[in-house]
Amino acid sequence: MEIFLFLRIADSAKSQQIDTLVAGGQKGNYPANQCVDLLHCLLAARMFTEAGKLDDLLTWEEDKLLASV
Repeated sequence: MEIFLFLRIADSAKSQQIDTLVAGGQKGNYPANQCVDLLHCLLAARMFTEAGKLDDLLTWEEDKLLASV
């Protein structure tokens, strides 16, 4: 079994309340703190593509549901 570390951006100012949004053409329920704005997504993508690392100015949390394969 291989262990992988999956991280995602989190908005610590938001709660764990569930929000419904459309992703990939389907409605889904997601914790509000996982729904981040476009600016934060673009900052994370830019840092990763330019420097190959996570942006230290953003909040990251481990996605434990995807941790082992």
